[in-house]
Amino acid sequence: MPDPQPSIRFLVVGAQKGATSWLFYCLREHPQLCLPDKKREPDYIGGPTYRERGEAWYFGLFAGQLPGQLAGAVSVDYLFDTAAADEVWRVAPQAKLIAIVREPVDRAVSAYYWLIRKRLIPRIGILPALEQGLRDARSGTKSPFAELLTRGLYARQLTPYLQHFPAEQALVGVYDDVAADAAATI
Repeated sequence: MPDPQPSIRFLVVGAQKGATSWLFYCLREHPQLCLPDKKREPDYIGGPTYRERGEAWYFGLFAGQLPGQLAGAVSVDYLFDTAAADEVWRVAPQAKLIAIVREPVDRAVSAYYWLIRKRLIPRIGILPALEQGLRDARSGTKSPFAELLTRGLYARQLTPYLQHFPAEQALVGVYDDVAADAAATI
């Protein structure tokens, strides 16, 4: 019978548009790992859904865990929501952290086109979008345009995790390595 509250053994806290979906699907194929049934970006430890529904709900995402499997999850919002680091440390201090970061300008361009496909922003051109993002970020306005820039501030985002977790529990990879040789990276 599965543990009603599995021990979270790993979390992928990578950058948006940094191959986190690819990593999720690779990890889901491994028979010794248990991940939620689908990639659930907003459903992360410390996030809004977690705060609303609670720990029991979160750990219910691992109901299919088999004996001997290691439980883990993937969300780009772990990295972006730096306040989540405190709750992650409280709930899963033994967890290994995996982050894949991407050159910030390339990441922003990829995110811009992704936001357009999702119809979350209008197609105004990458430079006007980045300029709007800079204005919004400087003024403290939360917007998808601001996130084009602020989601690439990796030092700011990783620091809260590295203040809690020892360096040997963290692995930071680079998107270019995935793009160059995905099999070697995994």
